[in-house]
Amino acid sequence: MPAHYLAIDVGSTTVTAVIIDLDSRSVVGSGSAANTAEITSPNDKKIGRSEWDLEVMAELAVHNAAAVIARTGARPAAVGITGQQQGLQLLDDDLRAVGKFISWQDQRTKERVPGQQRTYLDVMAEVGGAVVEAGGLPAFENAGCPLVSGYTAPNLFWLKANNQLPAGQGCNPRSDARHVHPRSPGACTVRSDGGPTGRLVSGSDQARCRCKITTGRFGKRDQTQPGAQGVSRARVRNATAAWLSQ
Repeated sequence: MPAHYLAIDVGSTTVTAVIIDLDSRSVVGSGSAANTAEITSPNDKKIGRSEWDLEVMAELAVHNAAAVIARTGARPAAVGITGQQQGLQLLDDDLRAVGKFISWQDQRTKERVPGQQRTYLDVMAEVGGAVVEAGGLPAFENAGCPLVSGYTAPNLFWLKANNQLPAGQGCNPRSDARHVHPRSPGACTVRSDGGPTGRLVSGSDQARCRCKITTGRFGKRDQTQPGAQGVSRARVRNATAAWLSQ
């Protein structure tokens, strides 16, 4: 039986699926579709916002992949998914999208905090105790990447600061690639968020692993792994609460 693997890329312009045969190192089939899930209003685009309907995006990716599978007759043994690097989607405990997907292109955390001359990134860096190395950007200790607009944690900080986090329910931050995974065919998935990390997980593993504040490239290692080092969620949360109480 051929060793067919399915690769899905959930891009900001297109969603693409490719099936490869590992034995012959050849492409069995591929297909792409325009990503029409953006819902940013014209006025919000002018100020650097980038918002999407992740449910629509996920369906586009899955339907495109299903069409490639149907056309080739392949039966993928595994699925590899990658997405738009960073970004933020809140999910409820049933993995349903809550609110809009804020993509990596979004610039809202560069906006100035009302009544201040500092941006949200500046405030987050200060209250979280970020350090700046020579010629670099602010970064938390043991974090793999600096504080940059469009990343998951800064977007969470902005939502919290503007009272836009849903009240009365638990929410799990997630990127676009992680949202597509539970819907994808295949025995297992090499999961990646557009960063240097990825690991082989089964559907049951994914159901148990909730993506927290730091995911993909924002932390040195996947925060769902026991003993992982990275941004201290408690530190960021406490610092945010302290600033909001001022």
